Amino acid sequence: MSKNDIAIIKRLNELYKGVDQNIKKLLLNSNTKYALFSDLHLGDGKKADNFVHNEETMIFALNFYKNNGYSVIFLGDLEELWQFDFNRIKDRYDESIYRLLRSFPENKVHRIFGNHDKEWKRPSDPIFNDGNIQYRTPEAIKLGNYVFLVHGHQGDYFCDKVAWFSKFWARGAKFLVPVGKIFGYENRSATRALEKKN
Repeated sequence: MSKNDIAIIKRLNELYKGVDQNIKKLLLNSNTKYALFSDLHLGDGKKADNFVHNEETMIFALNFYKNNGYSVIFLGDLEELWQFDFNRIKDRYDESIYRLLRSFPENKVHRIFGNHDKEWKRPSDPIFNDGNIQYRTPEAIKLGNYVFLVHGHQGDYFCDKVAWFSKFWARGAKFLVPVGKIFGYENRSATRALEKKN
C-alpha cells in the first residue's frame, strides 16, 4: 500500500469516527428520501464550462425531487473553483440552479465540499444565502448510523495536500478545454442520455 493510500485511509477513518467535527448527521428511516449528486462543476457558462450543456437536465431533475419531497445532497465539486472565479459562477447560475435550490423547503438541501469547491473564504453560499458560512461546508455526511458520504479527495496528495498546485495548473490551462473538445474530450452526459424521449 502506498503512502498516499495510507493517508487517505487515515483521513477517512478520522472522519468516520468523528475525530473531526466537520460532519453533518442526517436521519435515515423509511420516511426519508435523498437524491445524491456529485461533481457538477458549475462554471461561467462559456466554452470551458462543461456543465452548461447539462443545465436543462439538472433543472428538470431538481424540480422533480423538490415536487416529490426529496432532500438533495451534493457530494462535492458543485462549483468549479479551480478554473473559474466564484462571482462569475454565481452570476451565470444564480437565476437558474441556485434559485431553484433556494426554493426547496428548509433543511432539504445539503452539501459537502469536494476538492474543487472547498474554499469558502468568499461571499455567502449561493444556495443557503447565509453570510455566516464563511469557510467551507461539512466534509462528510452520515445518514443514520451506517451510511457515510464523502467526496473522496480526503488525504490524497494532489487533490488535498497540494490542491493549490492542481488549482494553479487547472486555471492556467483552462484555455485547453475548448481544444480538448475538438478531439472529443467533453463531459456532456446530458446530451448522451440513454432514456428515450417521447
